[in-house]
Amino acid sequence: MSHTITVPDEVYARLQAAAQVRGLSVEVLLTDLTRQLSAPTSAHAKELAALAAGGLPASFPQSFADLIVPTLDYDAIRRDLASRTFSPPLSEIIIEDRG
Repeated sequence: MSHTITVPDEVYARLQAAAQVRGLSVEVLLTDLTRQLSAPTSAHAKELAALAAGGLPASFPQSFADLIVPTLDYDAIRRDLASRTFSPPLSEIIIEDRG
C-alpha cells in the first residue's frame, strides 16, 4: 500500500539532498526516519528493562486503558480531592490499613 504526501518544494528539496548524501531514495530515507522515530530511546529502553526486571508489564493491560475516560478533566478531579479534608487524616487511614 502506498500514499501520497504533499510537502512544500523546499521541504522535498531538503529531503532529497539528505537522501542523496546517504545514497538513498527519498522513500527509503523517510522509511528509515520513521523507524528511528518509532524506536524506543535509550532512556525508554532502560525504563522498559527495569520494568521487565521487576516482573512488571511494559505497558498497561487493555483493561486499565478501558478505565480512562477522555471526556473527564482529571486535573479538576485531582484539585477537588486535594482541597478536601478527611477525618481522620488520610495518612492515618493508610497507616491503620497497613497494620
